Amino acid sequence: MNNRLNTVVSLLTWTAIMAVCSTMVVFTPATLAADAARTQELEAQLKENPKDTKLLMELGIIYHSKALEGDKHALQRAEQVFKEVLKIEPDNAEAHAWYGSLLTIKGREDWFPLAKLFYVNQGIQEMDRAVELAPDAVMVRLVRAHTSLALPYMFGRTKVAIKDFEYLITLSQDRPEQFNVDTLAQIYLGLGKAYAKEGDKNKARENWQKVIELAPESREALEAKSLLEG
Repeated sequence: MNNRLNTVVSLLTWTAIMAVCSTMVVFTPATLAADAARTQELEAQLKENPKDTKLLMELGIIYHSKALEGDKHALQRAEQVFKEVLKIEPDNAEAHAWYGSLLTIKGREDWFPLAKLFYVNQGIQEMDRAVELAPDAVMVRLVRAHTSLALPYMFGRTKVAIKDFEYLITLSQDRPEQFNVDTLAQIYLGLGKAYAKEGDKNKARENWQKVIELAPESREALEAKSLLEG
């Protein structure tokens, strides 16, 4: 009974989810306007080519970012879009990853505690399926890592985030062409946050320092400096 109560209380106080878009995109009036224009363009193109999975994925990711900001219409539309992709391509790993992340947002938005649990767990399963399908896909790992990091600790996903971030760092050494400096800075920043969440302050600081060394003028470096000073 106490475990269930703790779960419900944790979910009811869960107001922040995910760093996927907030760490990968800087939202400004200009970018938001560009997203709105691109959304209209994609919706129009999909009327002509409703089965084009590249268009669907781009649209779904834009709606995902809006859902992250609390747009309920975007949440519903993103779910429709990702489901359509998976209907056409059942083994599309990126679609599974983004859809899984979206389901955790759906869990955040639902008012009923058991529904919250259901959607988050369903989202976790989708993201894990994505990694099974494409373990070396950078975006798949990034989506699962950032989402796992942002989930409440009770879900036990912080260690998954650490595993994914460290996997990506190893992968970057074998395939450097797939990683630019900004992506690596995001990875080290996230890894530091995951270690901090696990209580390992030394490893957290080590990774935040790496961010500053890699991209000293970046916004990730500014955040890392703030975390190191905190």
